[in-house]
Amino acid sequence: MKITEKWLETHKWMIRSSDNGISYCDFKWKGIGKWQDCPDWNTEPECGGGFHGETPEFHGFGIQYNRLELVEYKGNAIPINGDKVKVREARIVAVGVNIPELALTQCGYSIAHDGDTIPPKNNEFWLIFSGHVTISNQTGGYCWCSGNSVNTISNQTGGYCGCYGNSVNTITNQTGGTCRCYGNTVNTISNQTGGTCRCYGNSVNTITNQTGGTCWCYGNTVNTISNQTGGTCRCYGNSKRIDK
Repeated sequence: MKITEKWLETHKWMIRSSDNGISYCDFKWKGIGKWQDCPDWNTEPECGGGFHGETPEFHGFGIQYNRLELVEYKGNAIPINGDKVKVREARIVAVGVNIPELALTQCGYSIAHDGDTIPPKNNEFWLIFSGHVTISNQTGGYCWCSGNSVNTISNQTGGYCGCYGNSVNTITNQTGGTCRCYGNTVNTISNQTGGTCRCYGNSVNTITNQTGGTCWCYGNTVNTISNQTGGTCRCYGNSKRIDK
């Protein structure tokens, strides 16, 4: 199915995310193009009891998982807290780069492209799907790096920066905020003096010159840690720590 601007004008839709088709409480979506009903549907304007997402009218909740999805729905969308909705019947129609940028911008997201330099601020939501993007001086807001993107992230003092998929990321001089690396990402993290940096999944991470802040490594991560003189760096689960 090709999603066009005309399709967006003539269908009910929302933006949501999942862990490659698995969402909250390990719910499994049937696959792209297949309709399904929410098994615990209720009409209360609160979280739970529906398929959740963001629409042009109600957005700002943010992205929780590594795969972004465009979802068509039937019936009414019930607003929750002004930043998301829930629906009873829905189907995934497009994922990732196959989602038209118009759908994302209508839901409050800005898209960074190859060669862009962005400084996310409070109440800004940035998405990166591919190319080489420089993220500098992030003081707030939300930045989501995915796919095969290559990203240089420096001087983060606030906000949230999440790295997903197969992205390759160089993270330097973090003094605040939160930076999280998931999936199969490859990350070079250096000169962290504050903030929180967390590495998950199968990510491979080189962590150098940490003098402050917190760096936590989970899952099956492989981590090379050198010249740590302060801060906290901990490895959990099946993660492997190599000290140099």
